[in-house]
Amino acid sequence: MKVTVNTPKGSLKDFAANAAAEAAGNVIDFLADTGERAVEDMRLKGSYVDRSGNLRSSTGYVVAVNGEVVRSGGFAPVSAGGVPGAARGKAYAESIVSRYPDKTVLILVAGMEYAEYVQDKGFNVTMSGELLAERLLSSLAAKPERP
Repeated sequence: MKVTVNTPKGSLKDFAANAAAEAAGNVIDFLADTGERAVEDMRLKGSYVDRSGNLRSSTGYVVAVNGEVVRSGGFAPVSAGGVPGAARGKAYAESIVSRYPDKTVLILVAGMEYAEYVQDKGFNVTMSGELLAERLLSSLAAKPERP
């Protein structure tokens, strides 16, 4: 019995390329949603007194693919005094991206230079958001969707 292929050449390659692009877009969407949720959690559960508004304003995330930022969020001033913090947070997150030239990454930050000091004193600056992100990401890895 003779088998005849009626599929135009390149159709399978196009299908595979489209499927890969759709999957990559879904990963980016999931990472960005995780970042949004983590930043919201960090801002709501931050257990420190943010006198200037800079520390809370410096919280945010970036999603980067192959060393290029494709999504970002947070980094919004929570008060008039928080404008410098928002700018510092975004700049800090973007400076970290270059460490991951061949990966897809979600980077969560509190971009003020004293953020780590505040967290080391026992205050929640980024920890609740980091834990939420880890939980969301591990649930995805543990239960992949099946068609």
